[in-house]
Amino acid sequence: MNRILTRAELWERLQLQVRRAGSLRAWAREHQVNVGTVSKALANRSALTSPKILAAMGVEAVYQVKE
Repeated sequence: MNRILTRAELWERLQLQVRRAGSLRAWAREHQVNVGTVSKALANRSALTSPKILAAMGVEAVYQVKE
């Protein structure tokens, strides 16, 4: 089932996956994602828009157009 996640839910999902991997570096290495990008996303300094991070999390970006 598909559903739209909020930014907070994405951030929480990433935190959970990193905890399960044992560390930020372990998660980044496992998914071949730049450690700095993951670190910034976890520190909430950047939006979770990295295609590699989203793919590793099993989600995809969807854009909504407001008229």
